[in-house]
Amino acid sequence: MNASSTLDCWSLDSWFSGFNQPDYAVFKEDLIKDVTSLRTRVPAARNDAAALAGVLLEWESLQDRLGHLGAYLGCLSAADATDEAVQVEEAWFSTLNAESSKIRTLVQAALAQLDEATWAQLLEDARLRQAEHAVRRMREAGRKQMTTEMEALAADLNVTGLHAWGRLYDTLSGRMTFPMTFPDGHTESVPMARRRALMSEPDRRLREAAFHAGQKPWQDQAVTLAASLNGIAGTRLGLDPRRGRSHFLDEPLFDGALTRASLEAMMEAIHTHIELPRRALRHAEVVGPRQRDVEENLRSRLGSHREHVGARKRTWQERDEEPHERAADRAAEHRRSVARWGAVHPWAAGPPARWADGNHELVGPRA
Repeated sequence: MNASSTLDCWSLDSWFSGFNQPDYAVFKEDLIKDVTSLRTRVPAARNDAAALAGVLLEWESLQDRLGHLGAYLGCLSAADATDEAVQVEEAWFSTLNAESSKIRTLVQAALAQLDEATWAQLLEDARLRQAEHAVRRMREAGRKQMTTEMEALAADLNVTGLHAWGRLYDTLSGRMTFPMTFPDGHTESVPMARRRALMSEPDRRLREAAFHAGQKPWQDQAVTLAASLNGIAGTRLGLDPRRGRSHFLDEPLFDGALTRASLEAMMEAIHTHIELPRRALRHAEVVGPRQRDVEENLRSRLGSHREHVGARKRTWQERDEEPHERAADRAAEHRRSVARWGAVHPWAAGPPARWADGNHELVGPRA
């Protein structure tokens, strides 16, 4: 897309010279060929550490290029949700993603079935340096998936099921517009994509107008969107038991490399100290023009806390193997941090007069 033709759109010329142009067609053709080739070669690499390392490198390259093409189509769709040619291409890309998903299933199954000696040999391969965590995660995922045949069927059905519901949601939301009356009295037809920017404006009247006017399109499409979200959730809930998952949180916890104990500890800390952010919001409402300063102070404080906690960097493997009992310790430390932070930010009594550094020590008035 050329920025000179539409000032409101970004330029994607550094990605491809244009949609369906020769360089785009060549990239697409090579990608299809490589997806097909790699899928046929994965079975032959089983129980061969060197061959599997090569497959993993090819898989990484394939994912980079799939991500490149998917992001390009996503940008085109975001710029013009009414472009039917792009929508057709996105539907086709979903089928290519399904083929890619089948390759991932085969690779993960191969990793899961490796004996310990071959597995150790694979991890020692110099080509996989810095990739051990990702490879270990794929091996673990392979132990939690269905048979390769069942996973392949699920990937094919997702094209017209799970992913189709997602495309419907994206299409509807991308086409939404709403009439909005601005504080000066004039009315415009505003695309939904602009609503969030308007709700971040300093003028409260503008924020309120964008919020209330932008609600109606969502209400008009509520039934369709609810069906879309239910279809997405229903597909996952239907597949979870077949993949050995007993709870709907199992998959997101695995994806986030988070234990259930850690999640519950964080939620406990939030609910225990929920009054603190509520006080902050109430104070921000009273302060008004200084609201942005309060929000920036909050972000700054949280950032310095993150720098302070865990001064020694740990590897992904160390984080994964950390005993679950440490979750309670982390929760207790979080409670102490929140309490100390609240003590030096008495928002209920007025604007903060002092602030804390990364060690939670009072260092005097803030400049």
